[in-house]
Amino acid sequence: MALLELRGRLTSLVEHDLQRVKEALLRTGDPKKLVEVRLLGPAPAPQSKRRGEVRFHLLISARNRSTLRYVLETVESLPNLPADLRVDVDPVDLL
Repeated sequence: MALLELRGRLTSLVEHDLQRVKEALLRTGDPKKLVEVRLLGPAPAPQSKRRGEVRFHLLISARNRSTLRYVLETVESLPNLPADLRVDVDPVDLL
């Protein structure tokens, strides 16, 4: 499991940017490998507002580590990736 988190000042912009990441992943990724992946979100983080910023999460769940690694490598290779996108592999909590 991995958690992508994006932060910013405007809720609509943060959500839109994370949705673009999700759509680009689905367009770019290998369909055979993506069958083994669940993408949940983007959704507001449990504590969505902190220090004047909003936070949105995209949760990635894969059947095995190699598929998860493939998905994360695909995300990293996407063009125009938001600069403040944070990736947390095996998140301890989702706050």
